[in-house]
Amino acid sequence: MQNNEELSKPWYSISGFEDDVIISSRIRIARNLSDFVFTSKLQSEEKERIRALVLDAINFENEKNINFDFVEVNELSDQGKMILMERNILAAQNCDSLFMAQNGNYFCRVCESEHVKLAAFQSGLNFQNLFETVYYIDEKMQEKVQYAANYNFGYTNSSLENTGTGLKTSFWCYIPSIVFANSLEEVSKMLLEKKYTIKPVMQNKYQHDFPIALFEVSNEYCQKGTEFDQLAEIISIASFILKTERKIREKLADNSKTVILNFVKQAFGRISYSLLLEYNEALSLVSAIKFGLQCKFVTGIDEVSLNSLIYKLKQTHLECLAQSYDFDFEKDIQHNKILQIQRLRAVILQEALDKIQFTC
Repeated sequence: MQNNEELSKPWYSISGFEDDVIISSRIRIARNLSDFVFTSKLQSEEKERIRALVLDAINFENEKNINFDFVEVNELSDQGKMILMERNILAAQNCDSLFMAQNGNYFCRVCESEHVKLAAFQSGLNFQNLFETVYYIDEKMQEKVQYAANYNFGYTNSSLENTGTGLKTSFWCYIPSIVFANSLEEVSKMLLEKKYTIKPVMQNKYQHDFPIALFEVSNEYCQKGTEFDQLAEIISIASFILKTERKIREKLADNSKTVILNFVKQAFGRISYSLLLEYNEALSLVSAIKFGLQCKFVTGIDEVSLNSLIYKLKQTHLECLAQSYDFDFEKDIQHNKILQIQRLRAVILQEALDKIQFTC
């Protein structure tokens, strides 16, 4: 059950288990309704019928206190769509309709590549809770709608990758120690053998900057075993990466203290005196401070505050913030929206880190 804190705050602002390394967990299941063709062949009236069926199915009474609001995607402004894309709720391939819980961690996309894509996020390593909740919602919906399925192949979807369980699991991980130790290739090879991928969420703009080191790990196919097999495997992979990162980090903190401190103090200096910051530059600086915190070289901030900056410093989030409040920008940038956002990003980052102190 979600408590009052979870309902009143964005999911990424809530602390999660093992969130020093596993930033967030995500589960998504893909379904198609029986007696309808795949989305790419649907007529407009059929899409409306599917939307009505999903609306009826998803609005059920439940003890988990999860309620979905309907969003007509085509009626959203470009800015509205962009902020949902920044939070990984909408994909580049827009769906027709969206059902979303209050804090954005549970949502259902309708008539995207499949009729229904039910997904959920949570901070940290928490696949078990996500799995139980998403499948609870799925089972409640199946009391009202019938999904297309085959005894031999599982749930029938328009792509081979989604056919089977329809379950896609992924997590974001922060692994600078693995990057520094040149162990990323070894980890990637292990994941490839298990038919998982690892890819950077954001690339550094400048080669000499501290590595952003934020990666997404996800399964490629949904046919491998049962849902429980796939759940156990993603938890095992996340645990392996978690233990590997911490083990290497401990050695680096002991053996490369001066080098790490140089990165961290340089980052803090740039944050303190910057007037304008681009997003990938800011994320590199946050990454350095986060590593300093994990090596116990800095205090005055926690993991969840640093993790939430991944979203709070994004372009559209800051545009909405700038429109909601009357900021007194410097005279020379009062008519330059790009520089205003970069200025606001620098200010927010400075305020977030204003209590940082160095332990050595």
